[in-house]
Amino acid sequence: MTRLMARCYLCKEIAQLCDSHLIPKAMYRLCIAKGERNQNPFVVTPDVHVQKSAQWHDYLLCEDCEKRMRVGGEDWVLKHCCRSTTGKTFLLREAIKAGNPEVTTPAGSVFSCKTLHGVDAQKLLYFGTSIFWRAAQKSWNVIGKTMQPLELGPFDDRLRLFLLGKGVFPQKAAFNVWVSDLPEPWLTFSFPVSVERNQHWLYTHGIGFVLSLGNEIEDICSGSSI
Repeated sequence: MTRLMARCYLCKEIAQLCDSHLIPKAMYRLCIAKGERNQNPFVVTPDVHVQKSAQWHDYLLCEDCEKRMRVGGEDWVLKHCCRSTTGKTFLLREAIKAGNPEVTTPAGSVFSCKTLHGVDAQKLLYFGTSIFWRAAQKSWNVIGKTMQPLELGPFDDRLRLFLLGKGVFPQKAAFNVWVSDLPEPWLTFSFPVSVERNQHWLYTHGIGFVLSLGNEIEDICSGSSI
């Protein structure tokens, strides 16, 4: 297979680039309708609703940075997300259920990763950040629908350095994770969206990620709100 020789978006080195996926390819496989005549997942856009093996992918990362993404968070999240609606264990949710909430409200309970056994906060942080960052690097196309890049402003390069292992998660940034309590969480995922100028959301396989950026975030929360 011929690969594109170009500058890697993450490490900035000239290398053979991989055909990188915005959402890890393995997560598409979890959406396959096993036993059905057409096993492909549904792809839904404002214009199209079709059952097809269409994925967001483009030349983005070199092999070393692809591996960095997998080890940094993808492998862990893939193992701990909701993997089935047939009763198989949703490991992240089970770990949360075994803990004690810091706050409980009618809308749900709030937990601290520091008190939860079996929850790797850094893997969740890295995984979610990596997808928000990838979504900001270029336009992504699927079945004729173009998704414009997220706007991360001055945080774009700070998050790149964090993902590269050459910087910390930036100040004036906060990251939160929520987990579905539905008996059968949706086995689906979304393109990252901006609900406000400086707040970005992502859902994948029972887990929601929220990245908030900007001066209005208190320093006490910055870099640790998971």
